[in-house]
Amino acid sequence: MTQRTVLVVEDEKISSLFLENVLTESGYRVTATASTGAESVRAAAAEPPDVVIMDVGLRGEMDGVEAAGIIQRQLGTPVLFVTAYTLGELERDDALPATFDLLVKPIVEQELIRKLNQLLGNTR
Repeated sequence: MTQRTVLVVEDEKISSLFLENVLTESGYRVTATASTGAESVRAAAAEPPDVVIMDVGLRGEMDGVEAAGIIQRQLGTPVLFVTAYTLGELERDDALPATFDLLVKPIVEQELIRKLNQLLGNTR
């Protein structure tokens, strides 16, 4: 089976490292990490991932919801939001990506992998 790829977008370095470690140990390949919305759009275009893990509250002019929307419009990539927000707090005038899921912090490793597998249609 081909190794699935993930773009990690998280502005907290320790959270980013945690996600990278969990993903690598679970057999995923992290294509890149980004800490801003603009970086995530560039990274996704440079090496399109199978899925994006996206923090909502990013520093800079573009938050995670906006960045995820751009990535999904350009590439059709599913997005797993990892955030302290609830789904109701994410619903805004701008559209959420068509294919997304939400994992509320603190992150539980097994739940992270389960949600990624669901988004990707994996049965592992």
